[in-house]
Amino acid sequence: MYQGAPDATVDVKTSDPFRQPYADQYAEQEEKDLNDELEDYKLYPVVQVGLVYRF
Repeated sequence: MYQGAPDATVDVKTSDPFRQPYADQYAEQEEKDLNDELEDYKLYPVVQVGLVYRF
């Protein structure tokens, strides 16, 4: 099944305001890396199971 290109987001929050810029920079790089890896997956397998019972 074609679902379109996946898009991932990464958000990091820290209680230390001095480390937040570093955490944001790390999150941006991780998000870019993850989206680059997911770019190859455009088709997804779909498994569908059904059950019908009649009297």
